[in-house]
Amino acid sequence: MLDALGLIIGFITVMLILSLVVTAMVQTTQLLFKMRTKNLLVGVTAIIQEELDVDTEIKAAATTDATATDPVIPKAVKEKGKKDGRGQPKDLASEIVTKASPLQPTTRPQAFASGLMGGERTWLTPEELLKSTKRVLDGLGIKFKEDEVERFAKRFEELDADLRKRFLGRIRLITLVWGAVVAIYFQVSAIALLNDLARNPEMRVQAAAYANAMIGAADKAGKEPKPGEKIQESAKESFLKIHTKLKDKLKDFKGTGERTEILAELRTALAGVPKLDELEKEYSEILDRLHLQHVQTAIADAKKTAEKLTAFHLEPWGDPNFYRGDHALQNSLGVLITILFLAFGAPFWFEKLKLVVGLRDALKDATQAEVGKTMTAEEKAAAEKKAAAAKETAAKEAAEEKDAADEGSD
Repeated sequence: MLDALGLIIGFITVMLILSLVVTAMVQTTQLLFKMRTKNLLVGVTAIIQEELDVDTEIKAAATTDATATDPVIPKAVKEKGKKDGRGQPKDLASEIVTKASPLQPTTRPQAFASGLMGGERTWLTPEELLKSTKRVLDGLGIKFKEDEVERFAKRFEELDADLRKRFLGRIRLITLVWGAVVAIYFQVSAIALLNDLARNPEMRVQAAAYANAMIGAADKAGKEPKPGEKIQESAKESFLKIHTKLKDKLKDFKGTGERTEILAELRTALAGVPKLDELEKEYSEILDRLHLQHVQTAIADAKKTAEKLTAFHLEPWGDPNFYRGDHALQNSLGVLITILFLAFGAPFWFEKLKLVVGLRDALKDATQAEVGKTMTAEEKAAAEKKAAAAKETAAKEAAEEKDAADEGSD
């Protein structure tokens, strides 16, 4: 039974390691293509199309001198409005989301970190959405009517579940694609992997060691701050090391939440302090730098995770003939099964690993307890046998002594 559990633990461990590599690639793809921001834009665009009557209003507003010189309004919106009077909801949505962010990146490192780690908004509260929309529409010379305000906010709340569902659907598709890339690249056949684990006890031992290490690391990580919380805490510490005189003003400054929330809280805490804009920009740059370090650390961790696969004889394109020859069909089928397994995701495999490892440990404890009981029974039987032999010996000696005494009396 324990051997069978060891095989299952080994298989789940490999699936978990592969899933962690896939997760790293999915997160990178999501960040590079700004999928959360684009998902938000879809929602805002839909609301503009459904709830705001801007077609003719933009055409009229775009011909005024005030609008023509307003830096808030993107040129594409103005020109399109002049041409055919259409409001271009996508341009408006982009502008609304952009104007919800108080700072724009000014350097390449800032742009990279901001794009990856929150410089562009990935979500807005209804209040933020209304405020930003009002600003953009005011720039277009369009009045945000009271009934539109109410409908706008209500519709945004209704779209929340649909947008999240849409985003998760795309993430699942990307997970499946990256799962295929990883499984094909590392030539992981689920069938061959099970055969190797069944034949190689050393591989099962190595897998068990990795399983225990990953569960232990996860338990430790659960007691520590999340990466985002660490970054925010470090940002505050770094800022106060430079500006020690602001320590009293920032004693109640938490510096947590989304980037815009942190910077807004900073401005409130430092209200009245000279050069506030420069201080806000400096804090933003500290956040960018720490986010970049976090990305670099995540990439290094992904590489270390991939290196663990060598213990299971899994290397990138290790066998040039893997997809050719006599076993091509079997190997291809095994890789296809692996792809389907990886689609379940790292959280699924981690939960299964904890479950099976817990079952193994419980069974091992029960087996050891049973062995202990068996040994106690054997020891008891031996003691009883020894006692009976001693009793028999004592009786024999007593009889011999009696016989000797009888002979002496004669």
